[in-house]
Amino acid sequence: MAIKENGPSFLAPTLEKAIDILKNSEIFLPQFQSFKPEDQITSELVSSLINSSKQSGVRRMSHEAASNKSSLSLQANSNSAPTALQPPPSPSITANSAGNSSSSSTTSASQSVTTTATANLLPLNSIATTSSTGQPSLSNVPSAVQALLEHQLDWNFNVIELERVTSKRPLTWLGMSILRHFNVPSTLQCSETVIRNWLAVIEANYHDNPYHNSTHAADVMQATAFFLRSKRIAAALDPMDQAISLIAAIIHDIDHPGRNSAFLCNSSHQLAILYNDISVLESHHAARGFSLTVGGDGLKSNPEHSVNIFAALGPELYRDVRQSVIDMVLATDMTKHFEHLAKFIQNFNAVGAAAEGANAGDLTPENIVLIKRMLIKCADVSNPARPLKLCQTWAERISTEYCDQTDEEKRLGLKVVMPTFDRATCSIPKSQIGFIDYFANDLFEAWHSFGDFPETVDNMNLNYQYWKDQQALLERKAKKLSLESTKVSEADEDEEAAEAEEADKEIFAEEDEGSSSVSAKL
Repeated sequence: MAIKENGPSFLAPTLEKAIDILKNSEIFLPQFQSFKPEDQITSELVSSLINSSKQSGVRRMSHEAASNKSSLSLQANSNSAPTALQPPPSPSITANSAGNSSSSSTTSASQSVTTTATANLLPLNSIATTSSTGQPSLSNVPSAVQALLEHQLDWNFNVIELERVTSKRPLTWLGMSILRHFNVPSTLQCSETVIRNWLAVIEANYHDNPYHNSTHAADVMQATAFFLRSKRIAAALDPMDQAISLIAAIIHDIDHPGRNSAFLCNSSHQLAILYNDISVLESHHAARGFSLTVGGDGLKSNPEHSVNIFAALGPELYRDVRQSVIDMVLATDMTKHFEHLAKFIQNFNAVGAAAEGANAGDLTPENIVLIKRMLIKCADVSNPARPLKLCQTWAERISTEYCDQTDEEKRLGLKVVMPTFDRATCSIPKSQIGFIDYFANDLFEAWHSFGDFPETVDNMNLNYQYWKDQQALLERKAKKLSLESTKVSEADEDEEAAEAEEADKEIFAEEDEGSSSVSAKL
C-alpha cells in the first residue's frame, strides 16, 4: 500500500492494526457477501435467518470485553444479577412438576415470555425414580435412563429417547451426568446437590415448544461435551473454559417463547423494547439464566436448596466467567453467523485440509474466544450433522414451530417473517437443503478441519442426499398430480364438448322437425 510505504513511520502500527481488523471482519470475505440462492424458498430462508427485523446503528460487540480481561474490571456492576422484566422468582418456587412451563404457542404478541407455572422445587414428581429428597440422583438411576447415559458422549446419542424415558426431563438427568464427567462441581467448587438443583430450575424455565425446549438444550449440551473430548479442543480449553462451555449450552435458549427475535420486534414485545431490537432472544436467555442462578440465592438458611453454582467464585473470576458465558450465548444469534465463521476461518485457516498451527500453547485469549463461539454455534445447529433419524425428528420439530409462528403472524396481522414456513406450502426437504447449503456446510467443514470431527461431515453429506432425494420425490409426485389433473381437465373438456355437440344435434333435429311440419301444412 502506497500510504503504508511512503507515509510517516508513526502511522505504520496504526495501519497494521486497521488492516488486521479488516482481515478479521466479514466485510473482507466476499464469498460470504455475494451468494444469492436461486430458488425463492431458499432465498427466504437465508434472509429470515441472517436479517433481524429492525436492527440499525453500531454497538460495542461482546467480544471486545470477553477477549480482554483487563477491561472486565472497568464494567460497573458486571458481577451483579441482571435486571429482568419481573423480579426473578425464588428458585424454590420455579420448578414445574411437568418439566416444561408453558404451552407450545404464544397466545398474543404482548404475552410475557417470562411467565412460568410455579410449584415447589422439591419434590420433582415427574421423575419416576428419585432419591429420598425427591430429586433425581445419579446414585439411583432408572435402568432405561442408565442405558442411554452410557452413550452420553457418542455423536449418535439419542436425546429424543431420553426425553421420552425421563418424562421430558432430559436436561436434568443428562446434565448431572455430563457435568460430573467433566468435573464441573470441582471446577466451580460447588456440591453436586447445588448442580442438581440448578439444573432442575433451569429445565423448569424451558417452555414446552416443539423445538426450543429443554430437549434441545440437552442436545446442545451433549454436542458440546462431544466436541470438548477432541484432542485439539481439550488442549485449547482449560477446565474452567470447559465448564463455561457446558453452562452456556445449558442456558442458551432458556425461556424461549417459540417465536424468533424478528417476531418480537415486529410485535413490539417488551423484550424487543428492553434490548433495543438487538439480539433480543439471546440477550434474554443470558440474562434469564443468570437471574435464576444468582438472583435468588437468598436460600442460605437451607443450603440444600441453593442453586447458585457460582457462589464459591471470587468476584474477579466470577466476572470473567459470567462475561464468557454471555459471549457464547450471544454467539448463537444467527444474524452474526457469517461474521463469526469468517473470523474463525481467518484466524485458524480452517478450510480444506486440516488446520495447521495455532497449537494450544500459542493460543491467545482472542483465539480461545473464537473457538468457544464456534463450538456453541456448531452444537446449536448440529441437527443436520446428526444421524438421519435424529435429523428428521429435529427438522419436523423446527418446521412445526416456525409454521406456528407464521400462523400467529397472520392471525395478528403482522409481517410474515418466514414465508417458507407456511403450513400450506412448507417443504421440509427444501428448507433443510437450503440450510445445509448456506449455513451448515461451511460451518461444519471449518469445524471439522480444526477439531477433527468426521462424523459431523459424513452425516451431513448423507442427510443432504436424503433431503435431495425426498425433494425429488415430492417434485415427481407433484408433477404426476399435475399431469393427472391436466388429463382430468382435458377429459372433462372433451366430455363437455361431446355433451355440447349432442345438445346441438338435438336442437338441429328439433328445428328440422319444425321445418318439416311447417312444409306439410303449407
